Amino acid sequence: MFFGKRKKAGDLPETKREQPTNSLGKRNMSERADAGFSFESARICLLEKSARNGWRCAGLFGLTTLLCVAAIFKMLPLKERVPYIVEVEKTTGTAQVLQPVGEERAVPHSELMDKHFISKYIRCREGYDNRTVAGDFEIVKYLSMPDVFEPYLQQFKRKNPANPDEKYGEKSGVRIELTSISVNQATDSATVRYIRRVVSNVTNRPVETSYWIATIGFEYFPDYKRSEKELLENPLGFKITSFRTDQEFNSKGLAVQPNVPSPATDPAAGLRPNQIIVIDPNNKEETGKYLPESIREEVEKSTGIKPKE
Repeated sequence: MFFGKRKKAGDLPETKREQPTNSLGKRNMSERADAGFSFESARICLLEKSARNGWRCAGLFGLTTLLCVAAIFKMLPLKERVPYIVEVEKTTGTAQVLQPVGEERAVPHSELMDKHFISKYIRCREGYDNRTVAGDFEIVKYLSMPDVFEPYLQQFKRKNPANPDEKYGEKSGVRIELTSISVNQATDSATVRYIRRVVSNVTNRPVETSYWIATIGFEYFPDYKRSEKELLENPLGFKITSFRTDQEFNSKGLAVQPNVPSPATDPAAGLRPNQIIVIDPNNKEETGKYLPESIREEVEKSTGIKPKE
């Protein structure tokens, strides 16, 4: 009392809070405890339910994986290995993958159109036939850009020694056989390999054969205001923008030309108009063996010798 802390004026005396001891307070605490237990129980139930769902999904995915693996193993005996045959040209060394008989390969329509116009252009420009040269000339004109068409036009000048009309005329012609067309649509270019044969119109036999490669650039310029004749030949406006030809060479650096039958082994090989072949009527095996009907008549009129069969 004498050494105690002196109380300040206005301070209230300290009192202890008494805990509720009545039945109402106990009931409130019980309700709070039950609510806490219910929340914890709900959380535990939710976690257990999530775990069960997770295991179910894992089991389902595992079963699906097993079924897929079983299906793959069951399909393995049905797998067929198709061999690819690569053909190498004996004279040029050009390799080409042969397509099995009956196998259909889907080709895009755009690629088919490119190959159609390219093959048409090569046949008309590189080939020659005295009967169709005028039509081929127009087609080359319609399918070429002016700078590409100019060299083709110059070769028909009368003073040009390489003029096809003067070089071949009615005696012979040039036939084109396309061996491959590779189109690169990303760069609008193509590489064409073809065989060029000079064929005699009298004997219908090749007198000269050579192998060539053409490198072509092309583009489409649709224009429907052109003439009807041009639209019929080139409705899509296909134009050759660059054109170059190179003769193929073998490993020795020589132009590839297969052996042409000589007159010694084939009497009709290399025969020209107004050229007479002397035939021995006593040789029954060789007499007239290789001569067509038109040549036989010419020989008979000129020599008086009738070839035997």
